[in-house]
Amino acid sequence: MIKNFCFILSLSLSFTFSIIAQNASDYFPSAPGFKWYYKTVPHDSLNFPLDSLSYVIVDSFTVNQPYLDKPANIIISNNQQGGSTPKISDSDTNYVSLDSSNIWTYMSAFPGTDTIDIGVFNSFKGWFSVYRLSQPTNISYTIYTKDSIFNYNGINTTLTHLVTAKRFPDQNISTAVGDMMCKMFILNYTIKAKVSVLSFSVVTIYDTVYIAPGNYIVRDVRPSAIIDLSFLGQGAFYISGSSMEIQAPPPVLSVNPENISPNNYSLFQNYPNPFNPATTIKYFLSYESYVKIIVHNSIGQVVRELVSEVQLSGTHELRFSSSSLSSGMYFYSLYVNSVDGKQIFSNTKKMIILK
Repeated sequence: MIKNFCFILSLSLSFTFSIIAQNASDYFPSAPGFKWYYKTVPHDSLNFPLDSLSYVIVDSFTVNQPYLDKPANIIISNNQQGGSTPKISDSDTNYVSLDSSNIWTYMSAFPGTDTIDIGVFNSFKGWFSVYRLSQPTNISYTIYTKDSIFNYNGINTTLTHLVTAKRFPDQNISTAVGDMMCKMFILNYTIKAKVSVLSFSVVTIYDTVYIAPGNYIVRDVRPSAIIDLSFLGQGAFYISGSSMEIQAPPPVLSVNPENISPNNYSLFQNYPNPFNPATTIKYFLSYESYVKIIVHNSIGQVVRELVSEVQLSGTHELRFSSSSLSSGMYFYSLYVNSVDGKQIFSNTKKMIILK
């Protein structure tokens, strides 16, 4: 009788453990070759979504190999224009390591600040146990904290970098690829400054992340945030937030070159945006054409002419530097004429310089 009871208890405990066990490997694609398609919508300073500036990020799980002393799943990210014409930007590489019930990521800057050349945002770098799947819900845990002291105008200032996270109860969310029961985390990135006895917040960035079995991140929402650098004499500005959600893979299109029309000329959103000091502008030409690309400011004054020449068909890119230009909203325009001089396409997009 006792043996039977122990056997049943053992089975019960095993079954219970199998339910509550949180294996990190269950929340990531099983093999290289997996692709994610994310629609990303930037937010303005008031945190309203800028749908007209939305773009698609394509992440590719490329290989498993060690990276800085950890086994890593390596993800290559590119941006693409929605539809059949790709917008291929400079690649970004992400590293993910799976360890028991923890998902580690390699971080080198606060989210949204990687294009801002200010050291306080990228003074930390390394592997961090970010998503702890077996962490009790509604209890915060510290991912990273560090105090650093620097002297500004003869005054010692202490900066405290703090990254924390909290796991919330699992959420069932609807996505373009189906309903998913997700682990939900809210990450809090904070920098505080202390000058003498005066303490104040430099920036607080919240990042809400949903992780689904076999898919890793399927939704990521980060509101815009205000950065106050008045203590460095640089005033205050905002970091653009964004909403990112997984999308269904696009259909494979068979395109007959004979049927390409001028409507297939495309100007893509620059990346990164906002940016400092440089960004990439890409565009697609259906045919050999005369191309002009100009940059003008918010009152319509031309500040740069980037291209003025005949170019072959295909995808083109150029690197635009913001040197000599001040922070603010700018516009870049593509004008395309056929080789006989007839205008067949024009388009204009916004970009933001943050210095």
